[in-house]
Amino acid sequence: MKKTREILIQNLGDTVEIELFEKYNLYRRDKTLGEPLYFAPCFTADSDKTTGISYLSKVLGVLTFRRSEFENIIHELDIFTDDKAQKDNWIKGVQIEGNFTPAEIEQTFYFLDEPIKFATPLVKDFENSRGWIGKRIPKNRIVSFIDFLKHIPEIMDKLK
Repeated sequence: MKKTREILIQNLGDTVEIELFEKYNLYRRDKTLGEPLYFAPCFTADSDKTTGISYLSKVLGVLTFRRSEFENIIHELDIFTDDKAQKDNWIKGVQIEGNFTPAEIEQTFYFLDEPIKFATPLVKDFENSRGWIGKRIPKNRIVSFIDFLKHIPEIMDKLK
């Protein structure tokens, strides 16, 4: 995520990851650097969701911390939003039990705005993934707005 900071695309298939995104507007992963402008989850065939990218969320902030020390940095959420309900929701999401890495391990949390939903999911391009996403999405897969827009079916149809 060093050169572009546009749209982070990552696979979501685990039920806890999906719950964090859908219910708490969070994405969490192992420690990483960088701060993309937007996050787009790609639901995998392992999930019970429609496969592909159906949402785009603005990244309001990124923090790397140990969940065991979250209470010490909770005030930093004030930098990301004034919306108390949103902050309370994030706090609940960080604290949920489940398939988490141990609380002593540093993780990076992406604090997201309410997502917008696409009428038709964006899908992986298995044949020509240059500039887009192929069969596997590597960690920190960043795409530009232009590449992202080119793959939204509603826009693609208008460009033809």
